[in-house]
Amino acid sequence: MTPLVAIVGRPNVGKSTLFNRLIHSRKAIVQDDPGVTRDRHYGTTIIDDHEIQLVDTGGFVPEAQSGIDLLVREQAQLAVDEADVVLLVLDAREGATAQDAELVRLLRRSGKPVLHLANKVDSAKQELLIGELYELGVEQIIPISAEHALGLELLADRMCELLPPMDPAIREASDGIRVALVGRPNAGKSSLFNALVGEDRMIVADEPGTTRDSVDLRLQTPAGVFVLVDTAGIRRKKAKSTTMERFAILRAIRDVSHSDVACLVIDSELGPSDQDARVASMVEDAGRAIVLVLTKYDLLRGRDAFRQLDEQLEERLSFVSHAPTIKLSSVTRRGLKHLWPTVRQVHESWSRHIPTAELNRFLEQAVAAHAPPAHRGHPVRLYFVSQPQVKPPTFVVSTSTPAGITRSYRRFLINRLRDRFGFAGTPLRLLFRAHREVVERSTRNPRKTGKMKTQKKTGRRY
Repeated sequence: MTPLVAIVGRPNVGKSTLFNRLIHSRKAIVQDDPGVTRDRHYGTTIIDDHEIQLVDTGGFVPEAQSGIDLLVREQAQLAVDEADVVLLVLDAREGATAQDAELVRLLRRSGKPVLHLANKVDSAKQELLIGELYELGVEQIIPISAEHALGLELLADRMCELLPPMDPAIREASDGIRVALVGRPNAGKSSLFNALVGEDRMIVADEPGTTRDSVDLRLQTPAGVFVLVDTAGIRRKKAKSTTMERFAILRAIRDVSHSDVACLVIDSELGPSDQDARVASMVEDAGRAIVLVLTKYDLLRGRDAFRQLDEQLEERLSFVSHAPTIKLSSVTRRGLKHLWPTVRQVHESWSRHIPTAELNRFLEQAVAAHAPPAHRGHPVRLYFVSQPQVKPPTFVVSTSTPAGITRSYRRFLINRLRDRFGFAGTPLRLLFRAHREVVERSTRNPRKTGKMKTQKKTGRRY
């Protein structure tokens, strides 16, 4: 099992900067505002012969009794409880505080190995600043600068001394299918994340926008290995009021593009909105597979409520009607068992390649059933089709007249592809290219094509 190292400390001491530096990424949002990190973030790095899973926590406020600060404190405590080694980050410039002293006492009672770090030591002269921190009663303090990557070699050596040797089989294990939970703020993404993981890893509160960062975790399930990513809620444009919200939304969009499957989480009580449709369109544009997840389904009452939800799905999300729909409750766990097999199914569709011979038999039958409409009085011929790419499945049709393919006929072919081959939950890319013989003939005798006449008149190149 991969050892876990937890990074803890009071707000704004540089925990997320250190986390990003150690995993060689900008996964955690870093800003001078205290309390930016609220949930636990997980990342993996390899130091010498050790694969280490790092967890970044929110600012630990020992005296917090209610609200978000209490939830953040509980998240940090859970991280400490499951960690093999704890990194306590202190601010060398501010010196020892009462909160730091309380954190030292709490970690001492936990019995976990702790490395005490004095962050923001940017030069040799500033190492003198750490003298005051020894008033906390610790034996050794390691001076570092997470921002400038100073002192990290000594930190890595001390961590490796406390960790068991790495099992090579772990390093070679598959990362699994990346699954992003996306949707509006407060749609139930974090509750679903917790239900799937089996513990309260994410902060869940009635306040919209509780999750600001994306959080991912590798899970082994009966259906296979998955990397589950909980993203920040994607708001409407006019609601993007702060820099942090804009950054979080951009992070969510990037997480979709880096995922394999996106689960669009919809509140069953509220039903799908125009914003859900925009998020679904974003997933389609990114070429990711999609599953519709209706949360809080247990709260619906009466036939009218169920019928209204179905009508709203058909009205607002008709363009992703190919996406499987999972109806579940994160509280009662009803329907959860169907999610992972469905995700695997759409991932297989997203990765599916159809043999060229089978595709051309399909094309012949589709054209026989419904030929493309004529273009400027001339028939449009389709010669053959191939699939050069998967993830998403992309098809290229060779035709006499690419400009003659109407949107309705493109839609007809996509629908026939789905009827014939399935492709549940995956967008399909359908491209039309001029047949080689047509191109060669146009080049040999340019006066026979209207396009080349235009070239002669205007000097444009095609």
